[in-house]
Amino acid sequence: MGLVTTLLTVGLGAASMASTAKAANKQAAALAEESALRTKAKARETTALAAAQKVNFMQSGIALTGESNSTPMSVMSSTYTAGLEDIDLIGKNYSTQIENVYSQARSKLIKQLNSTVLGAAGAGSGSLFGAAGSVGMNDSLASSGFTVGSLQDYGTYQAAGMVP
Repeated sequence: MGLVTTLLTVGLGAASMASTAKAANKQAAALAEESALRTKAKARETTALAAAQKVNFMQSGIALTGESNSTPMSVMSSTYTAGLEDIDLIGKNYSTQIENVYSQARSKLIKQLNSTVLGAAGAGSGSLFGAAGSVGMNDSLASSGFTVGSLQDYGTYQAAGMVP
C-alpha cells in the first residue's frame, strides 16, 4: 500500500509542477505580446507626433532646415529620441515583469517539489521510505538523546522561517 501511495503522491506532484510551469510560460508569453503591442503603439504615436510637428512647421511657413539647434528638424529629432527612450523603457519594464513571473514560478516549483518529496517520504509507514528505525543515526548520538526529527517537521520549520 505504501508504494502505491508514494507513486500517487509523486505523480500528482509532478502534474502540479507541470501545471505551474505551463501557467508561467503562458503568462510570460502574454506579457511579451503585450509588450510588443505597447511598443508598436508608442512607435506609431511618436511618428504621428513628429509628422504633426512637421505639418505645423510647414503650414506656418517655417523652413525645416537651419543653422541653429532650435530648428524644426532638431525639434522632430528630439521627439523621435524621446519616443525611442519611452519604447526602451516599456521593453525593460515588461522584461522585468517576465523575469518576476519566472522567479515566482521557480519559487513555487521548489515549494511543490519539497512538498512532493516530503509527501512521498511520509507515504510509507511513517519513516523515510517506509523503513523502521532512525535515519543515519549512529549509536553514540542516539544514546545521547539527540534526534533528527521527522521529515514532516522540516515543512513546519520551513513555514516558520527557521530553515531555508
